[in-house]
Amino acid sequence: MHSTLTHSGVKPEHTGTVIAVTRAHHQVCVRKAGCLRCDEVQSAEDPGRVVLHEAYGAAVAAAFETGHHLSWCEKLASWVAKSRLDVRCDGLCPLS
Repeated sequence: MHSTLTHSGVKPEHTGTVIAVTRAHHQVCVRKAGCLRCDEVQSAEDPGRVVLHEAYGAAVAAAFETGHHLSWCEKLASWVAKSRLDVRCDGLCPLS
């Protein structure tokens, strides 16, 4: 399993928009072949801190090259207060 945690520090005036666009991104991700999970979470202490967790099996590279993913990244770029941080991880548990 391969996971990516995308941390976004969202400009306050764009928080609702980022959540809506990320929710739409989520709806496409969960239908992709090889998608094991896709979660969108928001910090309780800092509403501008939004994290997307995507987990894939072997198809991880292809998942991040799709048009809808690249479009989501492009849209997000102008709505975040600072650079988006993508943390790529290898799954330990569960093993699949």
